[in-house]
Amino acid sequence: MLQSPVSLGARPSAPPNLIDQNDREPWKKLNESAFAFRHNLQGHPLFRIEHLADLSEHVFDYPDYQRYFAFSERSLPKPELKRILRESILNIGNNGRWLALHHIDKVVPQYGQLLDQLFADIERLIGQPIRSQMTWGSMSIFMNAPALSVPYHFDHETNFSCRSKAKRMYGSIRQGCRR
Repeated sequence: MLQSPVSLGARPSAPPNLIDQNDREPWKKLNESAFAFRHNLQGHPLFRIEHLADLSEHVFDYPDYQRYFAFSERSLPKPELKRILRESILNIGNNGRWLALHHIDKVVPQYGQLLDQLFADIERLIGQPIRSQMTWGSMSIFMNAPALSVPYHFDHETNFSCRSKAKRMYGSIRQGCRR
C-alpha cells in the first residue's frame, strides 16, 4: 500500500515506486503478450471512492461529459447529471452498474503526475524511453459493482490495467480472431 506523508497537492522530491521494480521478468513480454505485475496503487488516496466522487465534478469541465450518461438522461439539467454521476460512484459497490472516468490525467493535475510516475517506473523496468515513443497516453478509471461483467470493448495497442480492489477476470480475443 502506498503511504505518502505529503498532501495530494504537494509533489514529493523523490516519489516512491508505484510499480514493483524487483520483478522485472514479466516486463520482457511488453507488447508481446499479457502479463501480471505488482503495483502499489491499492489504498492510494487518489483512488478512494470519496475522492473519485469528488473527481466526477471535474468531468463537466469538458464538452464530452455527456458520454457518461444514457441517452435518456442527457437532457437533464447539469446539476442533476452531477448528482447522478456522484451517487453512481459512491454506491458502485451495490448499485449493479459500471462506469468509467476517462482522460482524468487531463482533468486533475495530480492524476497526470501519477500517470507520469507510472510511465517513469515502466521506463526504469524496461530500460527504454517509452514516453518519447508514444503517440499519446491517458488514464481512465473503470469501476463496477462486484461480480458484474462489463461490455466488450477494443483496447488500444498497449494497456496497463492496475486492479486496486477485488478480483479481476479478463477475457480477450486475440488479434485477427473473429467471433
